[in-house]
Amino acid sequence: MGCRRRLASTLSIGLLAMNDSEILDVKFTFKKRPLDLPGDLRPNWRVPILLLMLHVCCRGGKSSLYKLHLLNWTMRDQSRQEALLASLSDSSQYDKIQIQTEPSFIQAVQFAVGEGLVERLQNSRVKITGFGTQLVREIEKVDCLNVEKGFLKNVGARLTEEWVTGFAAWSRVA
Repeated sequence: MGCRRRLASTLSIGLLAMNDSEILDVKFTFKKRPLDLPGDLRPNWRVPILLLMLHVCCRGGKSSLYKLHLLNWTMRDQSRQEALLASLSDSSQYDKIQIQTEPSFIQAVQFAVGEGLVERLQNSRVKITGFGTQLVREIEKVDCLNVEKGFLKNVGARLTEEWVTGFAAWSRVA
């Protein structure tokens, strides 16, 4: 820590000793940087969505990671949402659902665990904490994520762990 302070103070003293013409007479270059991370991959979007999933669609605020991946993947596209809702009414439409696991969603889960919003349980399950429940209640009051909130309320308790297990078994055979 002391080394950083000495370096910082040395640099600032060096910059203060330079006049404007010396600072402006320095060559500089621009480097192309990667594009920004899309909004739906950012933790500040993913974590509230995770909390909403657990609060609205999961019994007791507990869920398997597989179920959360299913909700996460279907939530990001209107046609996937429609396919999930149709298959919840008619399980013969399992073939319309595809699931993809995303590393950024796992990172959001890990971030939420680290922040004390959810806790890990045995068998690849997570549970919303009291702090997470307080936060999700605040999210519900605010005019944001309205499309996502509407979809999750429409899915509600119809997406059970038994349904997810049935879909997982079907998808391994298919």
